[in-house]
Amino acid sequence: TLAWLKYPSPTAADAQNGYLALLALDARAADPLAAAAAVLHEERAIFAATRSSQQQAGPHYADIRARLLQPAGTRIPLDDCRDKCLDYMLAHAEKMTQLANKHAGLLARYRAMLDFPAYAEDIPRDPRALYPNHGLAYSLGLLYLQSVVSAIQHGDAQAAYRAWAHHQRF
Repeated sequence: TLAWLKYPSPTAADAQNGYLALLALDARAADPLAAAAAVLHEERAIFAATRSSQQQAGPHYADIRARLLQPAGTRIPLDDCRDKCLDYMLAHAEKMTQLANKHAGLLARYRAMLDFPAYAEDIPRDPRALYPNHGLAYSLGLLYLQSVVSAIQHGDAQAAYRAWAHHQRF
């Protein structure tokens, strides 16, 4: 079994934890990583408090995400390409380039997330807890991989491989 499948999940220092970067991808908080760490801390406290009292926890989770992370709620209009992503990227290269330019700040956060040395996902014990915006991460991943396709199209195999390997490492 892979280490990331073990429960409880592995731990990592906040400054090294890529999961916090994922959680904070579209956060507008002044310090997104610190806000993401605070969210996890408060979610654990809510779980402990509501487990014994049977209170409704769901609204509390949404409140702390909104208050601490201040998410932008960004949606990037890309189709789910499943097994045909290369075909999709080739057919929609201009659209993807425009979206990459429009969301350059988020794409920079995505690239930075790939550099984190650890990924210690805090799997919520309460099914009402909220998860990271995986849809946004998926879309940013496609926009990032468009740079691989572009490098290949321009004959730069080394740049394509470096970008691909960087993405795969995460």
